Amino acid sequence: YSNAIEGIRHLQDLLKMPPRDVAEYGACVVTDRQRFFISIGAGKFMVGNDVYFAISAQTPIYAALKGKRVGDTIVFNGQSQTIKDIF
Repeated sequence: YSNAIEGIRHLQDLLKMPPRDVAEYGACVVTDRQRFFISIGAGKFMVGNDVYFAISAQTPIYAALKGKRVGDTIVFNGQSQTIKDIF
């Protein structure tokens, strides 16, 4: 229960932050393969018809994304992904 409350607090703090232009904590990163919300490890969720993955800053995919910008390409699990949007 306390972990869930702490996670909710972190998400509420993120809503107060300005949009991002670099892949970092609080950013939504859209690649040509997937969509990520860099926040807490909360798994898959839907926004309209789009699937997002809420990932924490401790995940390997975040290590690949960290500091990247629109147009940059990462390689993760042997597959390349190009960043299409960050907000």
